[in-house]
Amino acid sequence: MTKVGVWGYAYHIGIMSRRAGLGLILMGAAMIALAHQQLAAEPIRHAGTLRGDQLVPAADNRGLGSVQTALTGNQLMWLVSFYGLTEPATAVRLLGPGEGEMTAQLQLDLGVNGIDNIMAGTTELTALQRAALLAGDWYVRVDTASQPQGALRGQLELFD
Repeated sequence: MTKVGVWGYAYHIGIMSRRAGLGLILMGAAMIALAHQQLAAEPIRHAGTLRGDQLVPAADNRGLGSVQTALTGNQLMWLVSFYGLTEPATAVRLLGPGEGEMTAQLQLDLGVNGIDNIMAGTTELTALQRAALLAGDWYVRVDTASQPQGALRGQLELFD
């Protein structure tokens, strides 16, 4: 090879490296766009009505409430509101799996202390918790001192 040939070869390699670099940049940009699209995905929503008659045995109180959740990826946002209890709530919990008359394990303790409450928060779910929530196996329960097994209960159902 002559000097011109060597420099021409080096020039050719430089162009290929630039093309490969540009390809990597474009691939990275596409991956970022895909990740952003997944993060901006529409959340999966659940809702439920909190009532004493959803407990077994049914709780005798006039309290009512509601729960709403939004699941994006493994991030769960929740809003729980209730009113009309005759004594302060001692706990608000997400339990599951459990449907209808089934009792379930504690999944998340949302905390609380009051008679009329509006509570909101976010938490990261495990893969198993996410699957149980998506299967419709979770419910919210509001406990009081005289009703430690629940004054109000509401099954989380898929909200269209």
